[in-house]
Amino acid sequence: MHRAYPMIEQRSMLLRLVGIAVAIALGMLVTDLGGAALRRLFLLENGTVLRGELWRLVTAHLVNLSRVHTHLNILGLGLILVSLWSILTPRMLARAILLSGAAISLGWLALMPAGVTYVGFSGITHGVMTFGGLVMLRTGPRWFGGLILACVAAKLGQEFFNGAVPGADAAIGGRVSFVSHTLGTLGGALAAREGPFWPRLGVGLVCLMLSLIHAEREAAALPAAVTADG
Repeated sequence: MHRAYPMIEQRSMLLRLVGIAVAIALGMLVTDLGGAALRRLFLLENGTVLRGELWRLVTAHLVNLSRVHTHLNILGLGLILVSLWSILTPRMLARAILLSGAAISLGWLALMPAGVTYVGFSGITHGVMTFGGLVMLRTGPRWFGGLILACVAAKLGQEFFNGAVPGADAAIGGRVSFVSHTLGTLGGALAAREGPFWPRLGVGLVCLMLSLIHAEREAAALPAAVTADG
């Protein structure tokens, strides 16, 4: 009987992780049914937030530009579970999501001009995957943690040098916001207190620099009132 306890605890932990992911996915699906009206109410835009509509700092991460965009972000939740379930607890997952989302929302307020809007979850996905990779560098398997971080770095590098994957903007119905990806990754590094200090610091500094560069590029490229995807 005693040997069964760890297995029961593991199953309970996994069910709670799945429960968090399912709750977020259902939130995305419900907001998708709300259409353009709900998107306008929930999206992040500096002017409206500064006028007191603070809920947008949270709700912007649950709305998407299109049905395809919604499905892609739900797939991102699945990727998180498949890749990181063995080292995550519900509290760790919640912390990674909250700090990644906060880094994006607050960073958007600080870096982006009024009129440019934001919706999406993929910035948080970047953050949670980075969080998991950094934690694995300490707890193991280290090779897998390194692989996750290398994949995130390769994606951010691709976006920095070459922009979005061809067809991505058309598929989701708007422009991909790279600054949300780097800000989310920064938030994931900040959340990964179980990970080693120097890799966390390195990831954080690089993502801060990339966020500043991307924000300048996106502010110059995007006209007012254009929706940018996370």
